[in-house]
Amino acid sequence: MRPRDTEPMLELGVIADDLTGGVKVASLLEEDGVRCPVVTSVAALEDLGDVRAVVVGRKLLSRPLEEAIADAIHSAKALLCKGAKQLYYKYSALFSSTARGNIGPVAEALMDLTQTGRVLFCPGRPERDAMVYQGRLFLGRNMLHETPRRYDPVTPMTNSNLVEVLKSQSRVEVGLLNHRTMRAGKASCERFLAKQSAAGVRFFIVDVIDPPDLARVADLVRHSALTTGSDDLPVALARNWPARALAEPRTLLPPAPGHAAVISGSCTPKTGRQLARFEGSHPVFRIDLLKAAGNAGLVDQVVEWAQGHLGQGPVGVATTTDADGVRRAQAELGREGASALADDLVLIPGDWNDDVDESITEGRDTPYRMFVADTSAWVFPTGELSAAGATSHLRFTEVIDHILGSDEAMAHYEAESALAYRVDEYIVDYLQTVSDHIPVRVRFTPPGGT
Repeated sequence: MRPRDTEPMLELGVIADDLTGGVKVASLLEEDGVRCPVVTSVAALEDLGDVRAVVVGRKLLSRPLEEAIADAIHSAKALLCKGAKQLYYKYSALFSSTARGNIGPVAEALMDLTQTGRVLFCPGRPERDAMVYQGRLFLGRNMLHETPRRYDPVTPMTNSNLVEVLKSQSRVEVGLLNHRTMRAGKASCERFLAKQSAAGVRFFIVDVIDPPDLARVADLVRHSALTTGSDDLPVALARNWPARALAEPRTLLPPAPGHAAVISGSCTPKTGRQLARFEGSHPVFRIDLLKAAGNAGLVDQVVEWAQGHLGQGPVGVATTTDADGVRRAQAELGREGASALADDLVLIPGDWNDDVDESITEGRDTPYRMFVADTSAWVFPTGELSAAGATSHLRFTEVIDHILGSDEAMAHYEAESALAYRVDEYIVDYLQTVSDHIPVRVRFTPPGGT
């Protein structure tokens, strides 16, 4: 799995268990002066350029265990082939998982692949008040199980003892590298880890209660082929790289083109408050999972609703509910059924302001290559229009109005149904009185429907 001689050497290859977390890691590294692109498929690793870190953002958190393991191994092998010196398995600072996984089983598979003797788990983010002490995860003054995370519809965290949580989902022995040993210095930590490893312990939860602890952990795993943790540890790892050339830190991303939509599925009280505030000035389509389970035309309803509102500003689509709503949905659909139904409903229509096969700016690739390349998770059905040479704008010759669908939604897509309505041929002075955009549409067949 060695890289070709002509390829730059990667210091760090991050496998994130969800795209949001992967973007967080990349943004923190960028802020610290480390160029770190985010990709969503191994195919996109082919054209990285000269970078020392990359994040592969995948959907591992809530996938079936066997699928998550296979997906992580696929990403890991691709990163090793690109020359990654160290793999980093990134999960939530809240250690979001269930008794079955997926954190422990995925880590075991990566440990076997990299032939690593022991693996440290460092979910702590002390600067965000997520601290681990004596193996217990605290969010500020409260232990994890005392927070609203215990109501999470997919990964309810009802146990703050991470040693017990990890042990429940792992086949290997799990231990604790406590704060007292951490503060005693690197030599003491290495002696402790060596002794515990000799006794058969392979996984270690690490206490982290303040920022200097992250530097200590980074020093401990400096030469390890695999380590794991949440958002902040990669920055500490990068500060140990030899001959580290810093780029200009970037704290702001360029504005995204096109319309804006907020997709909300979290059921924490904080998300509920944020969504309520957003709803005070923007329309929100709230999906009741119990009603959605029997509504085969829901996706079409959401799309039609969004098309009627996006021209006036950002919109929201949400399955967010309160704790009682979560309990009702899980009682009726089962925990996995409720979470799967919420996950499946993803369609993003709008004025994307660029095409998806190549950019409307001459000589540039499409800015949406990360979605186009990840055909296992995302598809632009309106890409059919681009391939056919159609247009959706009266001032351009390309299609810049698109619909992006998740793989679950695309399973019900009617092939070759994408159409650009040339209503400008029927409405007098369309450009002056209506819009310079031409409507596009696609068709979906509801499950079990026609």
